[in-house]
Amino acid sequence: VVARQTKRQVTRPIRRLEELSPQVTREENYALRARRGNNDELGSLAEAFNTMLSRIQPREQELKRARDKETRHSNRKLEMEVQVRNKIEKKLTGFQNYLNSIIDSMPSALIALDEQLYVTQWNQEASLLSGTRLHEALNQPVFLAFPPLKPFLGLLRRTAERHTVEKI
Repeated sequence: VVARQTKRQVTRPIRRLEELSPQVTREENYALRARRGNNDELGSLAEAFNTMLSRIQPREQELKRARDKETRHSNRKLEMEVQVRNKIEKKLTGFQNYLNSIIDSMPSALIALDEQLYVTQWNQEASLLSGTRLHEALNQPVFLAFPPLKPFLGLLRRTAERHTVEKI
């Protein structure tokens, strides 16, 4: 009888509080409440737990609102940055197309190379003189794309190292 009474008045309230605590944490539900039960120390503990939850709940809601507001602000800012970048990208693409048109209309062959002497720019006149089309020349070593330039590799290397323009 004493064990049953102890279980009902002590163990069950403690177990209910013990089960409620991880549930609140897991679900992040601060509206949950412990049953008050008896007017003893365990009832006071349950009441203190409920008071703590009732104070945490509005703070948690305020934090959530602040996070949501900050997220919306960050998203708007990112959207604006993306729009600006898209506009810049369109302008750069248009400018690149414009430059490519100018380069392709030149009466001289124009070949741009990187530091390893791979072709990065190739105009129409270079295609006519070499017999190599643009898509075949790009990202290829210049001596493969335009074999007559092979005797000038030393000069081309020095030019690429100095980042200068050379007319051959």
